[in-house]
Amino acid sequence: ANASGAPIVLDGGNHVVKNVKAEYGLFHILEGTVKNLVIEGANITMGAEKGGILAHAAGVTEGDNVKIENVTVRSSSISNSGYVGGLIGQITRGIVDNINVECTVSGAARCAGAFGHAINTTVTNAVTSGSVTGTDYYVGGLVGLMYACTLKNCSSSSNVTCESLANSYSRLGGLVGELTSGGTVENCFATGTVIGKGYFGGGLIGVAVGTATVNDVATVAPVVVKQCYATGSVALIRDGNAKDAGAGGLVGRFESGQLDVINCYATGAVEADRYSGGFVGDVNTGVLNITNGFCNGDLTKLGPDANGNHSDGVAIGCLRLPESITIKCTGFVAWNTLDTKKFSYQDLVPSAGNYFGAEETVSAQAKKLGWDESVWDLSADTPKLK
Repeated sequence: ANASGAPIVLDGGNHVVKNVKAEYGLFHILEGTVKNLVIEGANITMGAEKGGILAHAAGVTEGDNVKIENVTVRSSSISNSGYVGGLIGQITRGIVDNINVECTVSGAARCAGAFGHAINTTVTNAVTSGSVTGTDYYVGGLVGLMYACTLKNCSSSSNVTCESLANSYSRLGGLVGELTSGGTVENCFATGTVIGKGYFGGGLIGVAVGTATVNDVATVAPVVVKQCYATGSVALIRDGNAKDAGAGGLVGRFESGQLDVINCYATGAVEADRYSGGFVGDVNTGVLNITNGFCNGDLTKLGPDANGNHSDGVAIGCLRLPESITIKCTGFVAWNTLDTKKFSYQDLVPSAGNYFGAEETVSAQAKKLGWDESVWDLSADTPKLK
């Protein structure tokens, strides 16, 4: 805000701010609008709780939305102890459109290519690239942790790494580390690799949670992932060699509440020891609805844990609390690389070996299952979103 307390409006006129090397971003706390701005060659190194190249925090004051429009960050880097993003550390009640962030981001918890933590914010037409390295939980290519937010027409090619200690709940994803109550991700994709030392990693979403607690108030609202895909590989590695739990080609773990996955696919290889699958890794409790999707990533590196327990699946790895889980699946097709056969699902059976199949292409199976060809291109062997 400016000196009078009113929200600012900064129109950069597409000018370029170059080679900023500092302990702080352009703004400490941003209230207002920033648009038509390019930041190039920034190098921000800090130790504060929140950090971003454009702003450390945005939208702290109740009421006025923060608006970010047509902002580019390129050839830049930022490191911070936590709440760190290539654009903004924490954004609340924001409206963001047309951003492109090419950045090397490193930090601890809530670490991401654009926004470390996002609350009640809408992000459209966002692209991130570069790398994101966290040492704790909530690490994502675009957003680390998002609550009641909408992402639409967004993508990330950032390679995401979480170097958390063994047995920590790292929650890392190619696009979003954790998607919580009331969140929607639509027409989005991730292509970067996801590598972690800890639990729960997904090619698109690390963990999806249909419940959340904010300011000691519990909320329950479905989370939706619609017309999205992930192509990057996912590997959970503990202490450099032993694989750990909860890896999924699209979603690493569905934790609670309700998750609706509609018209989505995953093609990346998945490497882990248990609670892992080509589409969704670990299902803890709640209602999981899957409509029209497929996965055909390499699953040959899925294997049993140190005790010989094997709870991996072609589509879904594990039902953690089966008595409190409901899965409804229609129109799902998977290529089971564990035995090189193709399988289709009317009612998804989430355990290895319990499928019925046919020796047809994935697209042929999809046509039989009635996939909407205004959404899917079924002309090749495997479907693509139009």
